[in-house]
This record gives sequence, structure tokens and C-alpha cells, in this order.
Amino acid sequence: MKFLTIFCCFAVGLLASHWVSAEKIELTCDDRDLILDTDTRLVELEVVNNTLLTPDKTYRDIPYTEDQSLVRFRVVGQFYTEGWALDRESMMAASSLTMPKKPEIESVNRRYKCSETVAPEPPEKLPKQKVGKRPRKRGF
Repeated sequence: MKFLTIFCCFAVGLLASHWVSAEKIELTCDDRDLILDTDTRLVELEVVNNTLLTPDKTYRDIPYTEDQSLVRFRVVGQFYTEGWALDRESMMAASSLTMPKKPEIESVNRRYKCSETVAPEPPEKLPKQKVGKRPRKRGF
């Protein structure tokens, strides 16, 4: 029983240190937000749509490869494939959007200037206002 307790404490300590060491890098490339998880080597990509009819789309758990400072990943949709390359030193990114089912449509290549995402400041608290007394009941 003592061995089981020691083993459980060791396992919990190991997991806690693993969670603390995970680093997430949050970047904003024009209108897209990227989160690089260096521990799991996965990317989370949020795409803001420019129409009111469709909601924003978030792609999660996209594996990426890292070659020195160059990060590469690919988003595969039902009708398109989008390849990305991100240089972490110069904070520049490039994407290439292709439609494999329609080869007559040329690929769309774009460049992005990226910056680290700054967490929004919490809203300023308003001062407490004095609340007046409740009016007395009149009548019965």
C-alpha cells in the first residue's frame, strides 16, 4: 500500500511538471490567430470569416513540423488544401490555397506579417455607487 501511495505521488508530480513546462506561442497574422504548442507540436488556427452568415472557424490539433526557425503545417478541408510556412525569426508567414478537385482554378498565395498576440487588458472597474433606500409601501 505504501508503494502505491509513493507511485501515485510521483506520477502526479511528473504530470504537474509536464503541464508547467508546456509552452504556447500565440501569434496574430493579419486576421488569423495562431497558437503553436511546442510541447505537443500542434497548431490551433482561427479564421475570421468576413460574412455575417457563417461563423468563425477554428481548426485545432493540426500537426506541424519545425526545421530550425521555419514552421510548416497544412490545413485540409473538404474542398481545399491550405499549406502554411511561418518563419519565427522574421515573423513572416506565407500560405498557399489550392483546390484539388478543380485544377483549373489557380492557387491563391498570400504573405502575412505576424506579431505576438498581446492579451487584452481587463476592463476598468467602475466605482461602486451608493444605492438609495427602497420606497415605502403605500396603501394596505
